[in-house]
Amino acid sequence: MPSNRDRADRAPVFRSLAVRNFRLYFGGQLVSGIGNWLTTIAATLFVLHLTDSGFAVGVLTACQFGPLLVFGLWAGAV
Repeated sequence: MPSNRDRADRAPVFRSLAVRNFRLYFGGQLVSGIGNWLTTIAATLFVLHLTDSGFAVGVLTACQFGPLLVFGLWAGAV
């Protein structure tokens, strides 16, 4: 059984979820992130199924994350 001290230690972590707008924002970001990763996984499995080639999967991955790497470095310097 958790003591009052344990509850007090965990309370600040979830305090922001008491704000309705933050809950909406957090929930939207969570759904969006899950959707992005499911799309990445589905595209990878689709290319692997079509080509049976690890090289093709590597090219797909480079096309997906290459621009993020290149423009992320550039945008970070600006």
